[in-house]
Amino acid sequence: VQYISLNANSEFKRLSAPVRFASVIDEWKPDIVHVHMISSEQFVFLSSLVSRHKYKAIRTKHDERIYPAFVMNRFMHRFYSRNIACSDSAFQALASMGLADRSVIIKNGIELGLIKKLGDEEKLEMKKRLGIPVDKTLLLNIGSMQLERTGFQKSQDLIISALDVGKLADRCHVAFLGDGSGKKQLRQQSERTGVVKSVSFKGIVSNVMDYVACADIMLMPSRWEGLPIAVIEVACSGIPMVLSNIDSFEEFDSKSVVRCETGSVDSLVSALNSVLSELYLFQKEAIEASIGYQNKFSIQSVAARHVELYREML
Repeated sequence: VQYISLNANSEFKRLSAPVRFASVIDEWKPDIVHVHMISSEQFVFLSSLVSRHKYKAIRTKHDERIYPAFVMNRFMHRFYSRNIACSDSAFQALASMGLADRSVIIKNGIELGLIKKLGDEEKLEMKKRLGIPVDKTLLLNIGSMQLERTGFQKSQDLIISALDVGKLADRCHVAFLGDGSGKKQLRQQSERTGVVKSVSFKGIVSNVMDYVACADIMLMPSRWEGLPIAVIEVACSGIPMVLSNIDSFEEFDSKSVVRCETGSVDSLVSALNSVLSELYLFQKEAIEASIGYQNKFSIQSVAARHVELYREML
């Protein structure tokens, strides 16, 4: 595998990305180009207008949002030969845009060999190494802190409010993994509400599975999702979870998961308290459920589905 970066870290480079990507396509002459995320979908579509090499394009939709009916989006829909939905809700979004006949569902997967199983003493030692208080219940949230027009996707702001409103700061500590434009605002919110000592902003880390291994509860009260890898990793690791009631999280319904109302601090507090009050039971249920999740989300079966689809396209 060879990695090539367009280094689109300035406005000029982002605007010129389609032309620069077209030059990469003309040099490498691929048979298939597989694209992820809306900005990349747009770049690749625009690059096809100037690229000499012709290829078949496929894209994966990672969330349940519906694209606006702009003229460019309509042409872009025609450009992509096939669409992959990473979840049932993502497929419904594609279907609502009239793309059901060219879309399939291939759910995300993970490398199960990365999962770490730790005993109680090992968890304490891991927390110490990660700079996490050992005398508090560790709540984990993983994902972008980018502040979108509709708010924080991963609802970190709601989690901070829940610590305050639910008076949970004395018994819980939240580790936030991720970065983005709203990180400063979230930090200021934690200071303003007086829970700053009960949260850690760890940024982008390379040892995510260390945090997962010693986490007590996963918090993901997301406002929207596709099928997040972080939640799959936690589910397969046997960790109880509090998730929002968006359609994308129906994949994880089990006795070890409590759903809360999207956007509601009070509902999040109630859901979290229900897990905290019977944490041992929820942990036992999560370990039992992890076997089914591992069978469902193995990267080997997911990769095989992709290879099969590529062969159909050629």
